[in-house]
Amino acid sequence: MKQLIQILKLINQHPLTRDQKFRALLRWIRWQMGSRLISEKVMHTWIKNITFLVGQGETGLTGNLYVGLHEFTDMAFVLHFTRKQDWFVDVGANAGSYTLLCGGVCGARGYAIEPIPETFQRLRKNIQLNDLETRVQIFNVGMGSRVGYQRFSSRNDCMNRIIATKHSKDFVQVRVETLDRILKKSNPRIMKIDVEGYEVPVLQGAHHLLEKRSMKAILIETNDSGQTYGFTNQAIAVQMLKHQFKAYEYDPWQRRLKKLEKPCQDQGNTLFIRDLAFVQKRVEAAPRVEILGHAF
Repeated sequence: MKQLIQILKLINQHPLTRDQKFRALLRWIRWQMGSRLISEKVMHTWIKNITFLVGQGETGLTGNLYVGLHEFTDMAFVLHFTRKQDWFVDVGANAGSYTLLCGGVCGARGYAIEPIPETFQRLRKNIQLNDLETRVQIFNVGMGSRVGYQRFSSRNDCMNRIIATKHSKDFVQVRVETLDRILKKSNPRIMKIDVEGYEVPVLQGAHHLLEKRSMKAILIETNDSGQTYGFTNQAIAVQMLKHQFKAYEYDPWQRRLKKLEKPCQDQGNTLFIRDLAFVQKRVEAAPRVEILGHAF
C-alpha cells in the first residue's frame, strides 16, 4: 500500500504530468496489467531513441516510464549540464538511468559502478542495447573507504545496500574498491552517488578524485539512510565542504541555481557545486530538452 501511495503521489505531483495526469495514470495501469501477463522484460524507448529493458518491480526504471524522468530536477540538471566532451561517474548505477542520460542522451564518456551481480547484468544489457560499450566502462564492485569485501542485500531492487548486521543470511559477497583507486587517472566533470546510506565512506575513499578541479557537480543521495551505518546528512556536507563543494537547488524551468540555506536536502538527492559561475553558464547554454510534450 505504501508503494502504491508513493507512485500515485509521483504521478499526481510530477512537473511533466501536471497537465496529463490521466495519461500518466493510464501508463501506470497498462504497465501493471501488461507486466503481469508478460513474464519477459519489455524494451521501452525513452529520450532521443535511448532504450532500456524494464521488468515488473524495477522502480528505478518504471518511474521513467510513468512520468518521463523519475527524478525530474536532478535528471534535468544532468541533461542541462553534461556535454559530449565530459566524463561522468555513476556510483550505484542500478540498471542505468543516469548512465543512459549521461552516456546516451548527452553523449559523454564515463564509468558506471554497480555492486549487485544480478543488477549489474541489467546495467550491462542496457548499455549494450544503446551501443555504449566503447563510451561507458562498467565495474561490478562496491565503493567504500578501503579495499576489501562486504555483504550486500540483493532482493531490494534499487534499495540494495551493504548489510549492517552480522546475522543476516540473505546476502551476496561483493568486492569493495575506492574511487581513488579505480579512477586514479580519470578527470570526470560530474558524478552521481546513490549507495543507500553508505555515502560518507564512499566520499572518504574519493579524496584525490574530489580534489581534481575538473569535477564541478556531484549529486548525492541525502535521505538520512546513512543512520543505519552511523552517518548523518551533516557528515556528507562536511565531507563535501572539505573540497569546496556547496549545496544548491536547481530550477530546470528557469535554469537557475540557488544556494541552499541548510547543508543539504533532507530527502532525495542534494546537488553539490564547485565553481558556480562555470556551472551556471553551462546550464544556461544547453539546448532545450522535450519530454512528454514539455520543453525545458
